[in-house]
Amino acid sequence: MDKRIKRLMVFLSIAVLGILFLILLSFVNTIRKERNCEFANIDNIEINTGIDIPEIITSDCNYDEDFNLKYAYFKLKELDKTDYILKNEFEKFQTISQLNIGKDSILLDKINTIEANLEHSHFVSNHRSDNNNVVVFNSKTNELWVVIHFKD
Repeated sequence: MDKRIKRLMVFLSIAVLGILFLILLSFVNTIRKERNCEFANIDNIEINTGIDIPEIITSDCNYDEDFNLKYAYFKLKELDKTDYILKNEFEKFQTISQLNIGKDSILLDKINTIEANLEHSHFVSNHRSDNNNVVVFNSKTNELWVVIHFKD
């Protein structure tokens, strides 16, 4: 094969791979920026919190546009709880006051559930460049609550 044809094939291959990479990057960015609960909700939450959401039984999600706040609840299928807690770096609650109620006031109606099972409740709180979030996991009931406050 002529050297020019080989170079052209290499150039075209690199260009096609570059375009595919940009399309993938754009798609992931679209998921990350999504706020409603309709499109790629679990992926959006995983990207914005860094927490893995395993198989679920049921879920509920709300997005409050006025406060730029997304709240989601998941009832998880059975899983290795110890591994899940370690992998996602959950901290064990010592007292309910560790949950900063000011920012996370949407969890107020769930406080009784969390407080009643405090010995089984774990949380992760993240402050990122584009959001603040808190994730609460109850290892007794396999429930997961997520609150994301978007900064923009």
